[in-house]
Amino acid sequence: MSHIHKELVQERISGVAVRLACHASDDHADRTAWAAALLLAATRDLAPPDRSAVRRGVHDVLEMFEPSWMD
Repeated sequence: MSHIHKELVQERISGVAVRLACHASDDHADRTAWAAALLLAATRDLAPPDRSAVRRGVHDVLEMFEPSWMD
């Protein structure tokens, strides 16, 4: 992945993390659905390798908030 692509991936992950943190007080079901919607929005225009990288990064962010989210 090129440097530009790495920056794009990190920007998308950061954007999802910030939005998720803003809504951390919502109940579990709402947060999970909202995080999934953010992930789709953050990856819909990316090529498959970049999409995968963003998804892995978002998974790591979600694990920091609540490890059981991704089970």
